[in-house]
Amino acid sequence: MDRPVHLTVLSQPSIAYSQLLWAVMNHDGLTVATLPMDFSLLRTRLANCPSSSHEKHVVDNWRSLLVEANTDVLLTTAEYYPLISPVCRELAIPVYVLTDAPSILTAEEFTGATRAGHGYFDYINRPKKEIKCFSGASSLLRTSNVSQSMLHVFSEIGSCNSKVVIHTAATLKSELDRIRGLFQLASDDCVLNCLFPHDYSSTVHCMIHACEVGAKVYFPLRVTPSSRYSSLKLQFPLTAPRNLCDTVKLYMAQSVFEFVRSQKLRPDVLLCGSDIFRLLLSFLTCDDISTAERSSYTAFWHNLNRIYIFDDVRELFGTPLHDVTQAFLETISVSADATQIYTLPEVGAVAYVDLRHRTCAPKPLPGCDIIEGDTEFEICARTDSVFKAYLGRTNATNAVMKEGVLHMSFPKRLAATRLLSRHLDYVRYFKRRRERMARYPQGFIKQVPVRTQFWGNFTGRHRHHSVL
Repeated sequence: MDRPVHLTVLSQPSIAYSQLLWAVMNHDGLTVATLPMDFSLLRTRLANCPSSSHEKHVVDNWRSLLVEANTDVLLTTAEYYPLISPVCRELAIPVYVLTDAPSILTAEEFTGATRAGHGYFDYINRPKKEIKCFSGASSLLRTSNVSQSMLHVFSEIGSCNSKVVIHTAATLKSELDRIRGLFQLASDDCVLNCLFPHDYSSTVHCMIHACEVGAKVYFPLRVTPSSRYSSLKLQFPLTAPRNLCDTVKLYMAQSVFEFVRSQKLRPDVLLCGSDIFRLLLSFLTCDDISTAERSSYTAFWHNLNRIYIFDDVRELFGTPLHDVTQAFLETISVSADATQIYTLPEVGAVAYVDLRHRTCAPKPLPGCDIIEGDTEFEICARTDSVFKAYLGRTNATNAVMKEGVLHMSFPKRLAATRLLSRHLDYVRYFKRRRERMARYPQGFIKQVPVRTQFWGNFTGRHRHHSVL
């Protein structure tokens, strides 16, 4: 093969996944990419999307990402194998299952996997729930060879314009040098990594940087697959009266506190995204939790002194997290430094804001400029951490790279405003429209539901003459 082997991973954040990732990155001629998990694909539509279409929506996104990444081999876990196996069989991609212990297959499973070209990769996970610096990470940081294995990151997750961003060992090392003064870890730190595995910050800012300094990293976040969403109401009595969206979110937040309490950890650093950070506060302030239970959860968080919240650069002019951070610190009764870092898969860290000061505005990092307009803003980056290219997208790469400088524009988030004012003329107009639809039912083009009955939309050629 005249190109590196493209390995794609679909797994929960775990020690086995981290060690396997860096074993692959330390091997020449391989590229590695991580598929987004279920919640990352459904978080924007989980409240409105019916549960029957969850699986189809997730599988369709995985299929498009596998095609975009030119995947040669897929590595997944047993819980995701039933969902991803039909897609890989359709695309003729071999599948290997990452397990905590060797598993025994039935004759039917073995025959079906062999016939489809699938295999099983047994990997023994270590009993301890932490990682420290190992040879794979150190050798990756020392070399800047172009032939070294590359890291593929998916951008614009969940959209039809998702692309694969290619990073090399040189760009990863440059990113670590850029954020060394902003993002500080020590060898004796206990780090909680609540970032999703497919995030650029999870791989670079947490795994590589933490392994470089020798800090202990734990992965407390547990994401439930979409196929088990309906069973959470029975297994999770805390959120039994809530809807499915709140159930899934609070289940993820409880997994973090439950892991810390069960392992009796004393975390010093918390790494998470803005969504997970809000969920942690929502869980602590939930009315269903008693005071004694809340105290048992927060009793292990008194050593927390640094919070790093990684957010997408599209949220640069969004709602700040000053109030959320202050409420979280008051709930767990600690005084910690909180920093929100805005990242971009093509560059890395772009800007940051100190959440301790309520009036503090985002500040760009060296080598990055933020050009603000009326309806959009532009990011200009001229650092060594800028990505090399989009995989198979020459025109897209040339569109954002101009004379070695990255230029990317993003629309500003519009504030919520009232669509129509409460004026009597508006009320009378819509009331008159409803009365006329009830008087002349049955349109000729298509029917729309009105008050549980089907009435015509009156947009056709044969509509009634009295309809406006």
